[in-house]
Amino acid sequence: RRHTRLRTVTGVQTCALPIWLAPRPWRQSPARQSDLGAVNRQGAQDAKLPEPDGELDQVARVVVDAALEVHRILGPGLLESVYEQALGVELGLRAVRFARQVPVAVTYKSVAIGEARLDFLVAERLVVELKACPSLLPIHLAQVLSYLKASERALGLLINFNEIGRAHV
Repeated sequence: RRHTRLRTVTGVQTCALPIWLAPRPWRQSPARQSDLGAVNRQGAQDAKLPEPDGELDQVARVVVDAALEVHRILGPGLLESVYEQALGVELGLRAVRFARQVPVAVTYKSVAIGEARLDFLVAERLVVELKACPSLLPIHLAQVLSYLKASERALGLLINFNEIGRAHV
């Protein structure tokens, strides 16, 4: 599959974004957007790179569970920085290794031109970008894909804490 699969979960809007996918969930049919299922997977015919290993999948599950717990307790309507602090606390309580606001060099034709900052780098393998906006936009997905490319990581989560009523995973 060349797009993200979304699953409804109460509280937090998240998208798992493997770097080898070209996600365009805003172009999916409504039936695909409400599809219940596991984290995004490639179809066998589309596979060009191996799936993330079981360890990385487990780390992603723990982060999503932690984000859901943060949203359950805090609810929507706060600043992104508050959710970032709370998610850091929750990951720490779950003994998950992570770093916050990790600088990543951005290069153009092998010349460093600036840096991006990852909200979280979990277990040195999973990029996590947080948002606190009414809904995710295509530019938010593009931002995470750019972070994945710049950091040379294979999987990222885009988590929106301000989704009211329902969320997408």
